[in-house]
Amino acid sequence: PAWVDIAFPAPATMDRVLIYAAVPWSRHGSLLDYDLQYQDASGRWTTLQTVREPTLSFPAYTPVNRTRVDSYYSDRWIFEHTFAPITTRKLRLYVRDVTWGGDATRETLNAGGHGGSHQITLREIEVYHTGAAPEGKPTPK
Repeated sequence: PAWVDIAFPAPATMDRVLIYAAVPWSRHGSLLDYDLQYQDASGRWTTLQTVREPTLSFPAYTPVNRTRVDSYYSDRWIFEHTFAPITTRKLRLYVRDVTWGGDATRETLNAGGHGGSHQITLREIEVYHTGAAPEGKPTPK
């Protein structure tokens, strides 16, 4: 596993997070299995949402197409999270698995796909508070 922590200079209220991974048809890849977490007031990490993106790849020989692997991976690279408002100083993306560049699995890479390294690649993370600001305070962004 690997993780990316985002620390805010002051507690921030949020209810929506957008995560942009690299486009999976490049050599950089996308996310497959991760938790979006926040740190509560006691310092404990709490999971807001878990994503497990299906790779839908099957090692098989297909004589008509002359392939050794069939893959129907969705090429997802934008991940939207909405949840009840929380206030925190830290967000964390706890990553368990990513694609092999543009290939969903190592099998598709080995079958001659257009993949790359098995690494985390993120383009942008956006944090929003779309609800009303608590106690008349400005809405953090």
